Amino acid sequence: MCGIWGCVGAKGQPALQDAVARLAPVLRHRGPDDEGVAVLGPAAFGHTRLAILGPADAASRQPVCDGDYMLSFNGEIYNFKDIARELRRDGIAVGGRSDTEVLFQCLKHFGVRATLDRLDGMFAFAWFDRGKSELTLARDPMGEKFLYWAKANGTFWFGSEIKVLLAAGAASAAPNLARIDDFFFTGKVNGAATIFRDVQEVEPGTCVQFSAPTGRVTCSTYWSLTGSPRPSLAFAGAGDFGKAFAQAVASRRISDVPIGVLLSGGIDSSALASCLLDGDDIEGIDLYFADNRNPEFSERSAVDAFVSHLRGAEPGKDIRFHPNFLEFGEYHTRMRHLTWHYDEPLQFMNSPLLGGLCDMARHDGLKVLLSGEGSDEILHGYDRFKRTLDLLGSSPSRDAVIRNLYLGGGIDNAGLVRELCGRAGEGAEATEAWAWLDRHVDTFPVEQLQLLFSQRYRLQTLLQRQDRIGMASSIEIRVPFLAPWLVKWVNTLGPSALFDSERQLTKLPLRAAMQDRLPDIILTKKKEGFPSDMHAWLREDRMHRLLTSMIDADDSFTASYLDRAVARRIVGDHFAARRRYDVLIWMLYSLECWHDVFARQVAPAPAIARQSAC
Repeated sequence: MCGIWGCVGAKGQPALQDAVARLAPVLRHRGPDDEGVAVLGPAAFGHTRLAILGPADAASRQPVCDGDYMLSFNGEIYNFKDIARELRRDGIAVGGRSDTEVLFQCLKHFGVRATLDRLDGMFAFAWFDRGKSELTLARDPMGEKFLYWAKANGTFWFGSEIKVLLAAGAASAAPNLARIDDFFFTGKVNGAATIFRDVQEVEPGTCVQFSAPTGRVTCSTYWSLTGSPRPSLAFAGAGDFGKAFAQAVASRRISDVPIGVLLSGGIDSSALASCLLDGDDIEGIDLYFADNRNPEFSERSAVDAFVSHLRGAEPGKDIRFHPNFLEFGEYHTRMRHLTWHYDEPLQFMNSPLLGGLCDMARHDGLKVLLSGEGSDEILHGYDRFKRTLDLLGSSPSRDAVIRNLYLGGGIDNAGLVRELCGRAGEGAEATEAWAWLDRHVDTFPVEQLQLLFSQRYRLQTLLQRQDRIGMASSIEIRVPFLAPWLVKWVNTLGPSALFDSERQLTKLPLRAAMQDRLPDIILTKKKEGFPSDMHAWLREDRMHRLLTSMIDADDSFTASYLDRAVARRIVGDHFAARRRYDVLIWMLYSLECWHDVFARQVAPAPAIARQSAC
């Protein structure tokens, strides 16, 4: 995993090599092993490297530049060896030990679109073609890796994280008030917009192209969640899920450094750990688990049962278990630290817990962790899916479907959010997520539509958490459940193959595949959703005092942009136990942390990075 950034000048402007070089420290946490800057015509690219594949291979150093093309690439291409063989058959010499080298040669030989059709991986890359004087930004199909862009003074800037665009002066820290209600409704500003007014996000499965001669920006989609999977997939019905999942895990096991697993106590991460140990080259495994002091939120009993089971099933392998807790003070300190890494307000109460695990893994010498994220979105794993269907009934109106899928569990507080936002925000109907539902509501049955919507939009909040919090500790987090070919294949099975409504049983294909591999406590356990002690702290006086002091500050986000009287009423009702607004309280807290970090603090001045020119 890496950090990428750079810029291209329009209409004859020169490359800003020194400006790009000075930004390396901003993304050094994403790649502490190496860094560099390269220039080609009006383009200047930067790169910080986390060495995982071919750590000592010179062909892995970036940016890659040969005088006609230049590449800065973040992520992993899991099928790079297959692509290398195809290139050799076409007479292209590649070493085949580095996915960076293979990606560069593939783009050069086949072109951008044909290359994207070949890739199985998580990635975000910038590709400059000097002959066309054109920059292409591309993001992987599911959106596991993130990429942002902004234009300033005729120069087009891009980066793995928003903060590098702010440090470059390509965008201001002004909030995107037109989409602030989108954040309160869903936890994220959805689509190409971000919470920063001047910054755009490259969407999953999308390319953004910038023409240096004209200054024109165009966007195009190269992949969608629906449609036929690759004909080469040798899978039939849901009974083949075990084989498909094992293939996804095996493909995402490739690494020249050790791999650990984020363990939750549920079936997803337990299945991952079990399948990972199938590899003959895996002699042991590190399992990282975030526990809670409050027994109401602890999943320790299920985790202990699984670890004991795994040690019995794999007696010749070293199973190392690492639990972790966070206390209230440490949680708040970590919250502010992670907010800087996150760029946007953290959406989940458990984010600091994940940060603690990633810090532990990095301290133990690991660079790669596997996560069970994405399983719920593709395998009908959420209870809210059924609750929504029950609420809508047998023949819901078009508007009811859109409204319920967009607002989700926050539908009861929708009116209160509008009061809170006051004149800020343009309303749910103006958001990209709402527009997506409006375009597709007549195309798919409700059962399938909510799965696709969750994969397209809800999942982005989880993937942003994985990317930013992992990289804050220089850890790459991989998600085998989201192999694009696996997602597209599962989407052809239909909801009835995933969920048994009579038995209220979710994730049927995964449970069947793991029937003889996991203990009953894991196979039958109800989903807990990565609980956190913060659920209890949100009802304590110390949290009340902390949040009140934040929103009462004269220059708080609430005072500056929201209706502070409404915010005070929400806080008062919640902590007096007149109403429970846990999610809204958390969002106010997270938003104020974000405002404090990005509106009140000044980032340190970056130093000069190593430079090279083509």
